[in-house]
Amino acid sequence: MNMRDNHRIISMTSIIMLTMCFWASAQMPPQGPISIQSSILTFPNPKNGPEVYVEFPFAINRNQFSFVLYDSVGAIYEGWIFAEVLIYDTLGNHLDSASSYFGIKAKDPDDAQRTDIRLFDKVYMMLLPGIYTGELNIMDVASKREGSFLFERFQVPPIIADSLSLSDLELAYDIELIEDTVRASHLRLCKNGRNIIPNPMGLFSQSDTMLSIYAELYNLSYDSGNGDNFSLDYKVYQDNGALRLDLGETSIPKPGRTSIISSSLKIGDLGPGRYILKLTATDPKTGKTDASARQFIIIPASGFKPSTVTVSKSNPLDTASLTTKSNIVRYLMTAQELALFNNLNDSGKVRFVRQFFKDKDPTSATEANEYLEDAFRRYSYANEHFPSLPGLNDGWRSDRGRVLLQYGQWDERDEETSPAYGSPWERWYYHSIQGGVLFIFVDKEGLGNFKLVHSTANGEVFNSEWNQKVQDENLQTY
Repeated sequence: MNMRDNHRIISMTSIIMLTMCFWASAQMPPQGPISIQSSILTFPNPKNGPEVYVEFPFAINRNQFSFVLYDSVGAIYEGWIFAEVLIYDTLGNHLDSASSYFGIKAKDPDDAQRTDIRLFDKVYMMLLPGIYTGELNIMDVASKREGSFLFERFQVPPIIADSLSLSDLELAYDIELIEDTVRASHLRLCKNGRNIIPNPMGLFSQSDTMLSIYAELYNLSYDSGNGDNFSLDYKVYQDNGALRLDLGETSIPKPGRTSIISSSLKIGDLGPGRYILKLTATDPKTGKTDASARQFIIIPASGFKPSTVTVSKSNPLDTASLTTKSNIVRYLMTAQELALFNNLNDSGKVRFVRQFFKDKDPTSATEANEYLEDAFRRYSYANEHFPSLPGLNDGWRSDRGRVLLQYGQWDERDEETSPAYGSPWERWYYHSIQGGVLFIFVDKEGLGNFKLVHSTANGEVFNSEWNQKVQDENLQTY
């Protein structure tokens, strides 16, 4: 029995034993794994010290759960849900966990089977800045039926104490201001006096007219006697980068060093598609600015039929296996897209990949899809040049393969195959990414297995010793 199984048995035993004694009769439990929508939100408030508040909101359909007759006299049907997030490091070692446990009710068995009722909740914890993997597990306590939602390689950002800083953007179906603190303390979805009905994966229907947003802004310059303002600017972009909606700049009085941002946007006229919402905050007093962005998707209404797509016979997607397609898109998709992709069945994954590359096509009017062709070229190159052993097509898994797929072809590449001291290393440089970034790979064992040890790209591993070496030996490019 591994650590994870042992941990979950300990977490669930007392809950199951407490609830079993109340069950009188149960419905036939639903079949199959529980379907979950979830996401990760980080709120790096400097007041929390070195740790970051990390939230895992989720949505589930109520009809996926079993209900029991709790009170035969009052005809009360109840169900119980246990949700747990497990956090691991990038090597798979268990680091932390958090859980939530709550009850749900239905008027009768017919009401319990309604497909239009969704349940929302969240699990949260404090984590140190770093890179993690994780999973959200949800159990129907009555039937022991479960479902999982995987979080692959997510980053908890460092806390910034000396500059204007925005949290992640939380998308929601609705945000209600709760003035009664006693009432607010009993709401599971309440945060800073607001009851937030989350839309974890940013999936809206074409019939939805509003999109609600929650965020936190830190490190405003504040003088209680001044009464000055800060500004917010909302813009919505299409997936290809074209500006779709500009809501202009809004000036807001500073409430203190930290401000809660809560607003709603009209999305009824956008139409089906993928969009990027970007929020930019500016403190005019210091001239400092920060921005945060979040993708959302508007799903076509029922009955919508997409236009016919003509696919070239030479399209790599026609002959590539699902495994190959999954390998390639793993480093191309956003965390939100990858989470959605991982929770689809095989046919859904095939359709998702095809639509993903269609949306990325820079020349949609032509038969060729340059983005798709370039992705397959990079994948083939990685497998040919970076395998763990000759003949194995696993180069895409290597650090060099991952960087090649995720960031594209380098602009400059240097190598030291036989250094006087130390191990062989490679330096890749990209001019057009984040103002210029580099990656240093080192073959520590001398077997051709180069590991990423240092990079100046946001979210990548940073090594102070290698950073000094880069400067001392003039390895950076200006």
